[in-house]
Amino acid sequence: MYSTSNLLSNPGVIAMIVILALMLFVFVPLMIRRARRQRKRAKNYLPDLLARTGLKQDGNILSGTYRGFPTKVSFGVGYNYAEIGFEAMKGMAGGRADFHGRNMVWQKIYIEIDLGVDVNSIILKEKVGVLRTDQWIMDKIAGREVNLPEIKELKGMLKRVRIFSEDNALASKMASDNQLRELLSNWHYLDVAAVGNKVNFKLDDVMVTATYENRLTKPDHVIQALDIAARVAELSVN
Repeated sequence: MYSTSNLLSNPGVIAMIVILALMLFVFVPLMIRRARRQRKRAKNYLPDLLARTGLKQDGNILSGTYRGFPTKVSFGVGYNYAEIGFEAMKGMAGGRADFHGRNMVWQKIYIEIDLGVDVNSIILKEKVGVLRTDQWIMDKIAGREVNLPEIKELKGMLKRVRIFSEDNALASKMASDNQLRELLSNWHYLDVAAVGNKVNFKLDDVMVTATYENRLTKPDHVIQALDIAARVAELSVN
């Protein structure tokens, strides 16, 4: 039988005691403080968003005037049907299905801006290729087909964005706009269209949660989305 002195002279035991002490007195309090901060952020999320944008809550929709345009914002939950199908088949084949991956569920944002006048159609979109299989399948399921020609000479002028339009002058104006370029510098999975008298913006991609991570806990990314949509609206009508 080991005595207390023998145990305390064992380097492995000492290391375990140190690790347990760190967990108890350092990591656990840090995790508690982090959880409290996250609860506080969640509680303040909507009031902060409304205060900073001037929008009002109307049921599940935020509406009002943003940068001079009648604007509506709504949220949804996206489900990765391609991954869900794969995991279901894996489970039926006797494997272990995992429905809790970071790319399984994500927050969707929809923004609609009323322009008041009809404009020439233009789409700014991060085009998804077959290498991003899950999103490519999702786009096919949703029928998200771009029915405008891509202006290929403008490719790369806006980060990660391709421009589709029959109005070369409008497309060039957007591609060379410094304010829009700055707004898009750290934005991913852009999908915004000015068609008829509306601008429709959506953030709906299987990689949203994995890419945006902690940005999703604050309303800043929603405000950035509003700024992008509003800038596209301004450039479309002026």
